[in-house]
Amino acid sequence: MTAKCNCSSLERARVTRTTVLLESHLSCSSIRDLQLLVSPSDYQRIKNVPHIKSDDEFNNFDSYGLGIDKITNWWLHKKQHRWMIPSIVQSRSKISAEHWMITQASTNMNESQHKWTNSETGTGLSLAAAIVSAQLVDERVAGEIIDKLNTGVLRNSRNDLLNRMGRSVTTSHKVIMHEAEGGSGSSGQFRG
Repeated sequence: MTAKCNCSSLERARVTRTTVLLESHLSCSSIRDLQLLVSPSDYQRIKNVPHIKSDDEFNNFDSYGLGIDKITNWWLHKKQHRWMIPSIVQSRSKISAEHWMITQASTNMNESQHKWTNSETGTGLSLAAAIVSAQLVDERVAGEIIDKLNTGVLRNSRNDLLNRMGRSVTTSHKVIMHEAEGGSGSSGQFRG
């Protein structure tokens, strides 16, 4: 039976910031293209957007503009998606500073999960089927996490029969090769 996950604020913070763009977003080619349009100090000001600390500083940048359409459009794009600014600017986010700092500032972890997610949920599904499939996986994983937190027993992915047998065979092979090369020692115990 799978337990439902009652997410803590930390878990919600991580989920919210899963879509984080931060420096990886601001270092992409679209921001580098802006470099050609402005002075080095203006470009640095644009790159410092994630480090805005106060409402006044944010409002100052918001009215900054420079009168350059491409920069104005770049900023308007960020503002029209209500999740984007809080994903880039910590002071605009509801995530605590502590949680912000311990959460990765890139989407690399999520990108690496695609293969696993596809193997668990399938591909080429209708929207409804994909949602149901993902929900089942999420509930199963949440249940596993809750079980681990409750029991303190963590699954060791290298401690199943296949992995133990593989290590045993590898060890036996190394012992046999070592002895064949004239090595000594009481390693016959590995051969069974």
